Amino acid sequence: MSRSAWKPLHIHPQYFEGSQSNEIKRQNRSTPFIKKIIGQSIYIYNGIRWYMITVSEERIGQSMGQFAPTRHQPIYIKKVIKNKKK
Repeated sequence: MSRSAWKPLHIHPQYFEGSQSNEIKRQNRSTPFIKKIIGQSIYIYNGIRWYMITVSEERIGQSMGQFAPTRHQPIYIKKVIKNKKK
């Protein structure tokens, strides 16, 4: 269910704290990107590690959580078959 169009965006007050520095760390993934932070680097926490994202104009209005991967990609390892001695 989407948010009503007449309601303003919900932006946490902590979002604006520390925005003077070039790197910001945020754990709230539902907060959308705003025009004030274009060009800054933001670290987004996905529960395990921090992912650095540089904000561009194309990301304005989208939530931060869309850019922090939460799924683990499998690594396929080739099995080595050892020759058995007889």
